[in-house]
Amino acid sequence: MNLVKWRLHPIISMNIRRHPPQSKTQAEKNRRLLLMDAKNETPGRRLRADARRNRKQLLDVARDLFADEGLDASLEEIARRAGVGIGTLYRHFPTRFDLVEAIYAEQMDALIALAQSLAETDEPGQAFFEWLRAEAEQMVTYRPLKIFLMDNPHGKEPSSIEWKERLLEAGGGLLKRAQRAGAVRRTITATGVLHLVHGVIIAAEASGDGDRHIDDLLAVVFDGLKAK
Repeated sequence: MNLVKWRLHPIISMNIRRHPPQSKTQAEKNRRLLLMDAKNETPGRRLRADARRNRKQLLDVARDLFADEGLDASLEEIARRAGVGIGTLYRHFPTRFDLVEAIYAEQMDALIALAQSLAETDEPGQAFFEWLRAEAEQMVTYRPLKIFLMDNPHGKEPSSIEWKERLLEAGGGLLKRAQRAGAVRRTITATGVLHLVHGVIIAAEASGDGDRHIDDLLAVVFDGLKAK
């Protein structure tokens, strides 16, 4: 999966509201929908090809609709645009939290895969800075999803800690490679680098200047990270 292009994505202005827990009536309705939709499934079977397609289509539609309408976008509308029943959506994603987390996880996987690819193909310094820019892009585009996952009413534990550790491992590998090549100063750590990039995003959001301000701030940070 490709990362989205470097720009301030519409998803950054998502209207994030807390969603109350499902009522017993709604929970029972969802349970019936799940049973109706899954009546022909064999328990324990791996996702069939059509089920995998349905899941991907739901994620693609949800990502676009969340970007256009915010995280409160109708799940029924997501299912309709994906060409599946609402029961199929709930089978794959029992709650809105699960759907948002799946979209976020998809992007984290792409970012980690990018680090692995860059480590095999690009010059160490170039690979490191290219990945940092992609990380900044991801922070800009998907920060509202992360906020939603961290501040959720469902009592579920988000997987952000796991993703943070994996990102640090992926970025840390590129950093050490660049440091060994003499492209990046040896005193900085992977945690410190990600904190710097996060600071750039927060500053850019506060300024309201958008892409250009992010690019200017990243250029300053990148210049400071380079070995002199």
